Amino acid sequence: MPAAIVRGGLSGPSLFRDAARALDELRGRPSMAPTVSEALNRALWGENSEAAWGAAVYMMDRGELQNPGIPRGLVFGGISHYRHTSEAERRIAQLLADPRCRSAAMDALGAGLHGEYRGERFHVAALLVRAGSQLHDLLVREIAEVANWWPVGPLALLAAENRVQEAREAAKRLELSALIELLGDDPFPGDLPVASLHEVPSRPAGTGKNQ
Repeated sequence: MPAAIVRGGLSGPSLFRDAARALDELRGRPSMAPTVSEALNRALWGENSEAAWGAAVYMMDRGELQNPGIPRGLVFGGISHYRHTSEAERRIAQLLADPRCRSAAMDALGAGLHGEYRGERFHVAALLVRAGSQLHDLLVREIAEVANWWPVGPLALLAAENRVQEAREAAKRLELSALIELLGDDPFPGDLPVASLHEVPSRPAGTGKNQ
C-alpha cells in the first residue's frame, strides 16, 4: 500500500496533500514505518520522475534533508519539468547551503548534466556555476552549446558570478571558438584572474587593527 500511495498520490499535485497525510499516519505505526521508508527511497531513485519529485518534496517538508536521494529526486523530477523548475531550484539551493547536504546535491547536479534535454541541462549548469563548481570540461561544453543559440544566458550567468575569465581559459583549453569569441578579451566588472579566485585579498596598508 505505501508504494501505491507514493506512486499514485505523491506524483499527482491534486492528490499530494491527501497522500502525504496517509503516509504520515502509516509512518506513525512502527510496523509500517520501514515499508514506507522503502517506498519513498524506491521513488527517489526510480524512473518515475513525478514520483521522485513528490517523494523528495514530501521528505524535505518534514526536515529529512540528509537522504542523498532527495537531491536526485529534485534534479531528475524537478529540473526536467517546467512546472517544477523554479521550486526545484529553490529547494536545491537550500540543500547546497546546508553543509550536511551540499556534497549529495553537487553530485546530483553533476549527474543532471547528462540529462536528455538541452534546456534542462542548462538549468543544472547554471546551478553548478552559482554553487562554485569547478568549470570542468562537461560543464563548459554545456555552457558553450547553449551559447550557440542563446548567447545572453551563459554570458549573463558568468558575468553575474564573476567567472568570465575562468570560462575564457577553459574555452581556450577546449578550443571552443564560438565561446571564446562570445566572451572576448575585454575584462568584465568584478572579474578576477583565475589565479586569484581562491585567494583572500590582502589587507590594504594602514588598515590593520593596530594602525
